[in-house]
Parts: sequence; C-alpha cells; structure tokens
Amino acid sequence: MALFAATDPDPIIRVGNNNEILAANETAIREFGNKVKTNSEINDLIPKFRKIFVDQTDYKEILIGNNFFLVSVREIKKFEFTHVYFTNISKRKQYETEIKNNKESLRKLRMKIVHQKEEESKRIGKELHDIIGNNLTFLKKEFLAFSPLFKDDSKFSNVITHIENIQKDVKEISYKLKPRLLHEFGLESALNSLIASNNTSNKIQGSIYFEAECSKKINKEMEANIFRICIEAISNILRHSNANLYELQIFSVDNGFKLIISDDGNGFDVEKYFSSKNSSLGLLDIRENVESYNGTIIINSSNNGTLIIITFNKDI
Repeated sequence: MALFAATDPDPIIRVGNNNEILAANETAIREFGNKVKTNSEINDLIPKFRKIFVDQTDYKEILIGNNFFLVSVREIKKFEFTHVYFTNISKRKQYETEIKNNKESLRKLRMKIVHQKEEESKRIGKELHDIIGNNLTFLKKEFLAFSPLFKDDSKFSNVITHIENIQKDVKEISYKLKPRLLHEFGLESALNSLIASNNTSNKIQGSIYFEAECSKKINKEMEANIFRICIEAISNILRHSNANLYELQIFSVDNGFKLIISDDGNGFDVEKYFSSKNSSLGLLDIRENVESYNGTIIINSSNNGTLIIITFNKDI
C-alpha cells in the first residue's frame, strides 16, 4: 500500500471520500476481518465515522468488538482519501479499570473504618459521660460532705477544684466524642456550640457561615464526618497557627456542597508537611476522611494564613 507500510504493527485503513474502504494493511485485516475488505463501508466498522472525526487533530477512544482503540485520521487531499490509524489500548484500559476498582475498594474500606471509628467514639463518649462523669459527681458529693471539717484547709479546697477540673475535661472530651447537639439538632448547632465554647477559652476567635440549604444535602453520617473534620481543623489552628481569627463556611454548589476553613495565621509548607514521615496525623486524617467520601481537598498556605477547600459531591 503506497504511503503507508502494509506490514505496520498497528491497523491502518485507507478510506475514500464516499466512506468506502480502499485498502487495509495486514494487521487491520487480522484485527477486523471482513469489515475492512475492499469496498466495505467504514461506517460498518466505526458508525458515524465522518461525524466523529470532524476535527482531524483529535484522537478518539473507540470500542470495536471487545477491544478499545485509540483512533486518529489523516486526510490526503491530493489523492482524495483518508488514512485511519488504530492503536489497541485494551490492556491500558484494563489496567485503568483495575486501578479504578482498587481505588474504589480502598475508598469503601476507608469509609467503613471512618464509620467504625465514629461508632467507637460515640461508645467511648457515652461511657465517659455515664460512668466516669457520674463517678466524679459522686466523689465530689462525698468530699463536700466533709467540707465543714476542712473549711480552712487549702489542700481540701484544691482537691475539690481538681475534681471539678477533671469533670470539665471529661465533659469536653465526651462532647467531642459523642456530641449531643450534633445527634439531636444537627451539624449547624453542633458547630456553633463548638466554636462558641472554643471562643470563651482561647484568644483565637472563630466564626461560622452555614447556608441553610446545605442541611438538605448532608445526611447524618456525613454530618458526623464533617464535624470530625472541623474539630481536627480547629484543633490544628488553635495549636499551631498563631492566628487571630478563623472561619468555617459551609455552602451549596451545583454538584454538592463545600466546606471552607480559613485562618490568618503564619501558615506552613503544605508539600513538606505531606511528604514528611514525622508529620502529625491531623491533616492526614482530614484528607483521608474527605477521600473516603469521594470528596476533594485543596490546601493553600502562606505567611498570610491557610485556606482549606473541601468539596463533596451530592451523590455521596
């Protein structure tokens, strides 16, 4: 065949201006059989051939029989025909499918682990509140019964104060593990309460914007996941950012909703953080939780602060 090698390892077909097949190399004949015999129609092999290849600079992925081919065309105007070039990419597509399936299996496994962690957190939070909390209340009550005997004893007062501090810590930990407001009144109330509580005990002040429409898009399981993400993000800000202010924003987008967490702190090197073996688990946990629910996360950080943009699809 003039103008291309008949023994080319990839299929090549010559097509006339009326869509008739003028010639095919040996590989094309072996691959496609009678569909590429002389005077056959190219549309029998590739339906709507001319419509698909309006732009000749494009490569098209086309399923022919049981195989995927990367197909391109080159028009030879001088001789009034077109060459059609095929590259079999079936193995590549198979590998891509396997990788996609493996990623999906991994995502489902991570999602299951996140769900199990949430259930375990609720169990531990309940036990802290019901058992440790009640025992501390009983212990304080028993100690206070002896207060008339020790009213001028500073050590006794210190013990009572210490018990009260432990009660406060247990209550705070129990709330974070099993937030009652989250389960009874929803995500917005829980986040407002969390930020208000942190604002009373920290110099770094937080605020929240929560679009009401989002409540319709976020199920209970997702609410718990977002709440955990926000707890971890706020904890990172309070411990490491040296910020004055931070803000949470949750609002609808066409295909789902976004969670944006921003602060005006001193920032950090994002690439170095995720590549370091010694990085804390905070942002790593956040990224894992996001990816478990098919979300995307973008982190930008500079000397002017940090911006975390998380997007979740409505089909979660």
